[in-house]
Amino acid sequence: MIRFIFRRLVQAIPTFFGITILSYTIMLLAPGDPVSIMTFAPGTSQEERDALARQLGVNDPPLMQYLRWLIGDDWLVVNELTWYQVELEGGVQAWLSDQQVAIDDNTGEISLLASRQPYRLEPDLNAEIVGRVGRRDPIQLIGETEVDVYGENYGILRGDFGTSFRYKENPLKLIAERLPASIELNIAVLVVGLSIGMPIGVLAAVWRGKFFDNASRVLAVVGDAVPNFWLALLLILFFGVYLDILPLGDRCDYQRGGCPAVWLRLEYMILPTTVMALGVVAGVSRLVRASMLDNISSDFVRTARSKGLNDRIIWFKHTLRNAIIPVATFMGPAIVSLLGGAVIIEQIFAWPGVGRLLLQAVTGQDYPLVMASVVIGSILTIIGYLLSDILYAVFDPRIRLD
Repeated sequence: MIRFIFRRLVQAIPTFFGITILSYTIMLLAPGDPVSIMTFAPGTSQEERDALARQLGVNDPPLMQYLRWLIGDDWLVVNELTWYQVELEGGVQAWLSDQQVAIDDNTGEISLLASRQPYRLEPDLNAEIVGRVGRRDPIQLIGETEVDVYGENYGILRGDFGTSFRYKENPLKLIAERLPASIELNIAVLVVGLSIGMPIGVLAAVWRGKFFDNASRVLAVVGDAVPNFWLALLLILFFGVYLDILPLGDRCDYQRGGCPAVWLRLEYMILPTTVMALGVVAGVSRLVRASMLDNISSDFVRTARSKGLNDRIIWFKHTLRNAIIPVATFMGPAIVSLLGGAVIIEQIFAWPGVGRLLLQAVTGQDYPLVMASVVIGSILTIIGYLLSDILYAVFDPRIRLD
């Protein structure tokens, strides 16, 4: 088992890099650019935009941009700063960069680019700021030097996904803050979907061709065909507006200290869980029915009947254990999807989960947050299919993962 898992993880490495290349290419081809988003303020000068573009490396070749995003640029010179050593009033010597001051080539006059600028004792952006100088303060140029500026990005392979353009925070922190809401909703969906879908599939196979079987197949087709967003809006209009018995959305009432325990706000989970669980019930019931029909006429079932075992024990203990193997294909990605959120449903019901955060990032062109979500999603998908293989052996001891 351990050797199998290790081999699958090694095989997943090229898959992961292929996903990163594809997703990064799509991001580069998308309209807009990070500089325009980060310098949307009307007062931003073209010089400031050009300096930010050099710092971010958006003008570099696509391959260089991808490598910087992947492995970082703390080893790469991304800019060159000219530092001016000046003498201030009282004989104080300080350093100011060309991002803070401008020198007239003809007169040598020094002018600040802002009304007040911080100065340092060393020509280094990380050096301690020891004071500030104003435009009316006397400044005399002593000397200047060129300093290489290295990048500050460590790359996603070292856990650095940058800073969100919109929230000005680490994307991983933003995703972690919204994970509990997505996990909570998706666990409810998985529990409801499996607890309803599996018995329906078993009974539909046992009563093959009868009314229950035909009705369950019709409902399964309807459950797959009905768009989630349309059903969600109908339920909101009926139960939230017309009957006014369920909240229209959100996770809980706003209160100090966050949301209370789940069992104190179940009314908020009923509508989104119902909409999402319908598709799970439809898919699981059809899988279990088809697999049950393959096993219900097997020799071990006839042997169990000849021993006088109860039909319920035969159906739900012996036959279902063999019939549940195809469900493992669904279970692996479904378990991992607990962390992924549901984009459409979370947006409609204003559920503060990862899916809603991702939609806001896409619409707002928040590239660091989008790429962090894509990378995490790809890793979880790979893990999900690995879980499916492991579940095969759990459900059927005859299967050996060698």
